[in-house]
Amino acid sequence: MVFVDTVGFFAFVCLWMQAALAGCLLAFLFVVTADRMPWLIRLRLAIGVLALGFFAIATRFTLLFQDGPDSGALRDGQLIPGVLYGVYVTAKLGFWWFLLGAIASIRGRLWPRFGWLGAVLLFGCGVVAGCVNVVDQLVLAQVPAVVMAGFYGAAMLWPVRPGRADVGHRVVAVVLAAMACLWLLYAVAVVCQAFGIAQSSLWVVVLRNNSVWDFLLQVVFAIGIVTMMMDGANAELGRAQHERDLLQERVEQDEKLRALSTLVAGAAHEINNPLTSILGFSDQLMMEDPEARRHAARVIQEQAVRCRHIVKRMSVLTHAREPRPRRVEMREFVQRVVRGLAPQFEAANVRLHVAEIASDCVVRAEPAALDQILTVLLVNALQAAPPDTTIWVDVVAAEESITLVVEDEGLGVPEADRARVFEPLFTTKVGTGSGLGLAVASTLVRAHGGTIRVVDGVVGARFVVMLPRGEHGPDAHDSDPVLETDERLRVRGARMLVIDDEPLVRESIRRHALAAGWQVDESDSAEGALRRLLEQNERFDAVACDLRMPGLSGFDLYERLATDAPDLLRRMVFITGDLASEEAAQFAERTQAPIFTKPFDYPELLDCLRGRVTAESVGGGSSGGDSTGGDQAC
Repeated sequence: MVFVDTVGFFAFVCLWMQAALAGCLLAFLFVVTADRMPWLIRLRLAIGVLALGFFAIATRFTLLFQDGPDSGALRDGQLIPGVLYGVYVTAKLGFWWFLLGAIASIRGRLWPRFGWLGAVLLFGCGVVAGCVNVVDQLVLAQVPAVVMAGFYGAAMLWPVRPGRADVGHRVVAVVLAAMACLWLLYAVAVVCQAFGIAQSSLWVVVLRNNSVWDFLLQVVFAIGIVTMMMDGANAELGRAQHERDLLQERVEQDEKLRALSTLVAGAAHEINNPLTSILGFSDQLMMEDPEARRHAARVIQEQAVRCRHIVKRMSVLTHAREPRPRRVEMREFVQRVVRGLAPQFEAANVRLHVAEIASDCVVRAEPAALDQILTVLLVNALQAAPPDTTIWVDVVAAEESITLVVEDEGLGVPEADRARVFEPLFTTKVGTGSGLGLAVASTLVRAHGGTIRVVDGVVGARFVVMLPRGEHGPDAHDSDPVLETDERLRVRGARMLVIDDEPLVRESIRRHALAAGWQVDESDSAEGALRRLLEQNERFDAVACDLRMPGLSGFDLYERLATDAPDLLRRMVFITGDLASEEAAQFAERTQAPIFTKPFDYPELLDCLRGRVTAESVGGGSSGGDSTGGDQAC
């Protein structure tokens, strides 16, 4: 089966080209890392032994062309051709073994390790091939292994995995199936030639050009292997990006948890002090002394109101609320705040010096917000001041503004931190700071149209707050709300429905409403309220409804009433303990419904409900009122 004509020479050249191509492909596979592709190691072994086999068979025919077909030592059946044939057959069988192992690894299937048994089997096949030492017989001997391995490898590679293109796998699968079919043709050609069937027939052409066909298939096979590597690299890149996204998500989640932990710690720090007072004085309500009971009740009420203000002020960080300013005289205001903080300053051995404040220093601000601003600045200064030092407070009046200055004798604020000192959760205090105080103060100052900044003081830090100046003199809107509450909120015989799943909340609203002259009915669910409002057609002059309830929520109730009884909407007021929900904010903006956040101010709530009755009685109003996302009047 040696040809010295043009066709034979071309087939001979193709043998060396196959050997060179296998070597180049092997070099490429060694350049690529196998850390994330364990099947690559078996593929390297497969291509390596294939290159060895091609070099052996090409060397056998090179020697034959060099010495001529009549050279006795190089004829089929001699030692040298036998050795080279044995190496070639052993290499071909090893190629298919390792290739199928690589394919099985790609598809996640088990494949036997090569081991000593495999080595012995391959060595035995090589010895047998060397003993046979006839090209035509060697072709027939390889056919069963090549056909079975080719079709089996193609069947494993062909299915496309979910979410993958697997183009290279498809190419290699087609090549393997083509190799199996081509070797079947080789077997038929050898048999036809052995029986002398049509020497010039198609089978002879197929057999004489077998190295050409093998070379063409090997080129496509190499392209498929490279494409498989690119598929693997793309898949690895996708996995890396997915892992990066997961890692980033975990980092963001950890940051959120740390921020939440800091926020909870800050809230606990702020609320625990008034709660301690509430719990400490609650047992005195059981005493027989009326004066002690009155004192305990007054302290509990004051501290509960303080808790409510703390929650409201912290909610400033989550949603904006327009302040309701009143005229505030700064001299009286500063003295009141300083008196409240005096015990803390005495305990820390820090002096508090307040400069003389003119009587005409007046601002228009929400008193609770202004209280929070000054308290934060003073407590912040107290935490920064060493013992036996002084904190200075001054108020300077200008033509259109009032400037509040708090200066300590601590270490000051570094220049690098001044841009972040008013950011939420930013703090440089180890173990004591929550990072909320200055952020809340900055938000409140901006809400009042003012500015706040930190500069170098004489020794430590100086915080400067500038607020718009208010008019001096009495303000018609500043009458004492306590004196007018009873008369203003009194309603004669109006009927109210309170919808809330919390019994104590319903009872609390009912007790205050009864004292103001309301007739009060209760419902512990929106479903029950709907039955009374729609099915039983009960009439209520005003409805107070919680937004967050099990089952049907206040949001759902509003939508049902908007469809079935839109006239009822003008009588509704909503309450919620949800301070920062995006759903609540969107609901308030979309419906303009009045919403009060818990713990709310009962006089304000009852005033809004009375407004619902008034609007209904004159046939006016709309489906809602002004909304600020927090406590409000209608």
